[in-house]
Amino acid sequence: MSRSEAARKVTRKDYAESLAGVVCAHSDVLLDEAPEAYKDIRTVMRGQVDLVKSLVELKPVLSVKGR
Repeated sequence: MSRSEAARKVTRKDYAESLAGVVCAHSDVLLDEAPEAYKDIRTVMRGQVDLVKSLVELKPVLSVKGR
């Protein structure tokens, strides 16, 4: 979904659950940053297999959004 759609559809509870274990602010203004607003990285990387070689998969531990 798009970021604007995520801001409308993702609840604060969904946001908190999807970012469990990640240090971040839990605010309604950040709902557009929910993981659901982004493409699945595994799907994206499978589409790039002829261009890149994945060596490791990183997991977020901190999320910061500035103004």
